[in-house]
Amino acid sequence: MSESPLRAPRGNDADFIKLAQAGNPEAWGALVDRYSGYVYSLLKTFRVPESDQSDAFQHVFIELFKALPQLKNVDLLTPWLRQTTLRHAVRVRKKVASGEVSLEDVEYFVSDHDLAAELEQTETAQTIRDAVQTQSPKCQELIMRLFFDETPQRYADVAQAMGLKPASIVMTRQRCLEALEKSLRARGIG
Repeated sequence: MSESPLRAPRGNDADFIKLAQAGNPEAWGALVDRYSGYVYSLLKTFRVPESDQSDAFQHVFIELFKALPQLKNVDLLTPWLRQTTLRHAVRVRKKVASGEVSLEDVEYFVSDHDLAAELEQTETAQTIRDAVQTQSPKCQELIMRLFFDETPQRYADVAQAMGLKPASIVMTRQRCLEALEKSLRARGIG
């Protein structure tokens, strides 16, 4: 993965898809960057052996590239990635190079309670990443620095890095979190 899915280039999926459909390699790269964390999370959730995850990841994105010309509804991208990853995960786990996945195989994975709980967590994480991407650049950066960076940062350091007054960081954070909450509720979280 070249970058965190939360640090994927700014822009919306519809624009990236349209440009990628027209052959723009930067737009294609932006889509891969944006969804790479999600696909890797799904591969782990579906218990694809770590040694096979890179190949499985590549397979999913090759399939997306091939399907891109037919992709009309941007809202179907995440479910498409989930379904394609699930089908390939079943194949990998069965060590079958090709062939159709039976409904029984898919039902086995989906009915596994632990797997279902992990999948729900993965889906929620992707929904949160999507919601963060819809925020203003300033809010995206603030949310990333305060809540997603591996090393917690002090408010004063975040304010300085972002060119904000230290006294205003709390109010800015509050406005950004309220906007994020609204976006999450619109997506069914909260």
